[in-house]
Amino acid sequence: MKTISFLTLGCRANQAESNEYLQSMLEAGWEVIDFDNNLAEVYVINTCTVTNEAERQSRKLIRKISRNNPNSKIIVTGCSSKYLESNKDIKDKVSLFIPNLEKDKLIERLYKYLGIEKDLNTISLIPPVEKSETTRLNIKIADGCNWACSFCIIPRVRGKLRSLNEETIIEKVKLAEKLGYKEIVLTAIQLGGYGKDFGKKWS
Repeated sequence: MKTISFLTLGCRANQAESNEYLQSMLEAGWEVIDFDNNLAEVYVINTCTVTNEAERQSRKLIRKISRNNPNSKIIVTGCSSKYLESNKDIKDKVSLFIPNLEKDKLIERLYKYLGIEKDLNTISLIPPVEKSETTRLNIKIADGCNWACSFCIIPRVRGKLRSLNEETIIEKVKLAEKLGYKEIVLTAIQLGGYGKDFGKKWS
């Protein structure tokens, strides 16, 4: 059995995405282990770029993994991945960068890189509650943002608003309830804009 560790920086949307990645690897037969034990063969870092401190933390983590476990594979995605890839010192330490706008294909890209054959259609994308640190589950219902605030970089790194259809969201909520979660948090980058990209109007 191979070992993998996930570290998530930033918002609830990142947390929701990392939950899906975690479940995918569990279903592929991987053991998900704690980040701090320095024993994982693969590390996936879902980064944040909202503040300079968030990017600093990402750089620090990459250096720490490279130093403590030099034979491991480091996979970097998230809002800061593009900028980290342009950092020569960091780039040499990372095995695979997955751009934020392509992170919905992260598992597919990761499987291809690692040589794993898996039917992606069988993946539930929600980890069992016993694999979670809490009975509260974040479910991402939309990505991207249509605003263009001068102080915010998020629309540039996450793109325009893209909402899940209602049927998919209901299916995920029902599955989460079946798996034992007690609280569901619907999250998005532009939560108030949900559905506007496919003509949804709220009264």
